[in-house]
Amino acid sequence: MAAFALSRFRIPGRRTILLLMLAGNLLPPQILLIPVAKFSELTGLYDTLWALIAVQVGFGLGFYTFVLHGFMRDLPGEIQEAATIDGAGTAQIFTRVMLPLTRPALAALGALSFTWIFNDLLWAITVLRTDDNMPVTPALLALQGQFVSSWNVIAAGTVIAAVPTVAVFLRFQRHFVSGLALGAVK
Repeated sequence: MAAFALSRFRIPGRRTILLLMLAGNLLPPQILLIPVAKFSELTGLYDTLWALIAVQVGFGLGFYTFVLHGFMRDLPGEIQEAATIDGAGTAQIFTRVMLPLTRPALAALGALSFTWIFNDLLWAITVLRTDDNMPVTPALLALQGQFVSSWNVIAAGTVIAAVPTVAVFLRFQRHFVSGLALGAVK
């Protein structure tokens, strides 16, 4: 919704908002490890999946908005004007016109964000401590011992952990191809 608003409406300071979102992605996450851990402790979210969800959404939102803004900005404005003339409101234009047109970009971002979040190690070991809440990547790290490692078990776990990422890519592959074809026709 933020990408739609920033790409289609004359919002004062929209360029500054986009630059702030982009600048947030340029900040190395290592700088924010201790403040995020302390903040999650203060809010009572430490060692819960809600803390990990909040971190992933908070740090991904700027990038996703920036990418979708670029995609929505390139869509012809006549489509929105035609929907407005037909009597559609802003919510209807967003849900019935813009979202179907951005399906390739949403599919690409969905698969990309799933891969990033599923394979994330840094934030999981920062805001989670108990093994019950750990995602698969830190759990694989726990399989490695200090002096002795069972490499066949680690390799099998890695292959099993790669299956969901491959499945998501195969599921959204059709949308990737249609997105490439759409870009070629423009």
